[in-house]
Amino acid sequence: MPERYAAVVPQSAAVGAAALQGDAVRQSAERSRAAHRTRPHPGRREEEYLLLDARTGRPAPLSERVRAEAERRPALQAQDVQGELVQEQVEVATPICRELDEAAGHLLRLRHELATAAEVHGARLAAIGAAAWPEPGGTVVSEDLRYQDINCLAPGLVREQLINGLHVHVAVPTPAHGVEVLNRLRPDLPLLLAMSANSPYWQGRDSGFASWRTVHYQRWPVTGPPPHFANEHAYRQCVQSLLGSRAIVDTGQLYWQARVSERYPAVEVRCADVRLRADDGVLLAGVVRALVMTALEDMRAGHDHPPVPTELLTAAVWSAARHGLDDDFFDVRCGRSRRVGDVVVEMLEGSNPRSPAAATANTSASSPSASSAKATAQPGSGRSSGTPVFPRSSSSSPPRPRPPGPSRTRRAARRRADLRDTPWRSQLAMASRNVSSRVHSAGRPSTSRQAGATSRGGRGVRPSRRVAATAGPASRHPPAACRCSRSRRCRASGPRAAPCRRR
Repeated sequence: MPERYAAVVPQSAAVGAAALQGDAVRQSAERSRAAHRTRPHPGRREEEYLLLDARTGRPAPLSERVRAEAERRPALQAQDVQGELVQEQVEVATPICRELDEAAGHLLRLRHELATAAEVHGARLAAIGAAAWPEPGGTVVSEDLRYQDINCLAPGLVREQLINGLHVHVAVPTPAHGVEVLNRLRPDLPLLLAMSANSPYWQGRDSGFASWRTVHYQRWPVTGPPPHFANEHAYRQCVQSLLGSRAIVDTGQLYWQARVSERYPAVEVRCADVRLRADDGVLLAGVVRALVMTALEDMRAGHDHPPVPTELLTAAVWSAARHGLDDDFFDVRCGRSRRVGDVVVEMLEGSNPRSPAAATANTSASSPSASSAKATAQPGSGRSSGTPVFPRSSSSSPPRPRPPGPSRTRRAARRRADLRDTPWRSQLAMASRNVSSRVHSAGRPSTSRQAGATSRGGRGVRPSRRVAATAGPASRHPPAACRCSRSRRCRASGPRAAPCRRR
């Protein structure tokens, strides 16, 4: 009996005998399937860290010593800490977890124990995506035979391979399901990368990228978003062809941002940089697991997914590595740039089965009018036929009801919302435009200190309080109102003001 059904199959003989009759069998099967759908899929997390010298802050090749020290600690097991390609790195792997709280506890335990073991040898554990200060002499390759083969294949790349990632493994029923999940996860990989960007520095300078690790990784032969595969056979055939090209040593060098595990029926999402805080890594792992579970639910419901061209995905990945969450995001589903906050909220709502957006998407996809929606898809909108995994706003949707209140309040709230979502350079440009428009609308400032002095264009300028206080008794009299049509903007008022030309 599979492990995932152990908690939903009746254990008592009496209950099992009662369930053998008529409708009870169907009801028991429905309860079992519902419980299996709601239970979180098991998975594990892997994190890579840098070992830095405590005095200089540069990478230190102390992986073997730190691992030996970690094995002597009772809170760590042999399979918790693993070696990496270079000895300046070390990797941890959590056990298989079903709950996020369980994964968070394991990550905190591994980080604490490993950091303590590194301090014994004068090193510090750094959870950063790329080394800010690489070692001038290059890295020290680990003694494992596989790593030595990779070093012989690409010595120049191994010499600078000081980048760390977060790998999330989520279980799937079969490898065929894993290939289909890969196809459905492809449009979400750029957004996951933008949410996890944590490698801005390289060679002692600001690289200008939010995730330099992604740009650095693209020098290997098999990187970036995975291609779209028709089925499991096409996936296996592509892997065998890559192995036959001798550009990679083994399947472990399939550095796609998402791939099917070779040892377990699971999907590995590898696009994220390692996070500085453990709870951020757990949160990102929870988002990945929700996306995988949503893809499996869409497969069971028979929902189609729009294939996305690899060229658009590559451009979106580059843009996400460049800006992270600091600028607009290129949404490959609609083929245009959007606010990154809107895209993140839609992804979270679409991956939550209790949200109204997900319920609306599932209802519209299963209704008879879904076929008509496919036929009326707008060309060039970036969507293919079929209901997308996550709902997107379109021009055909009914307008949202406006909140009650005066229009001035709505405009002020909209301006404040736009200002919060605008980068600081755009905010500065917006503020400068507002100031310049106010200056030009008020007219040129007067250089005379007499109250009521006019500017060069004949239009008067309202005196300031200091000028009005020192101008004499005449300026304290209430000014006569102008009767022209521009009474609210006219400055030709006062005892000594020039006559208005529009009167």
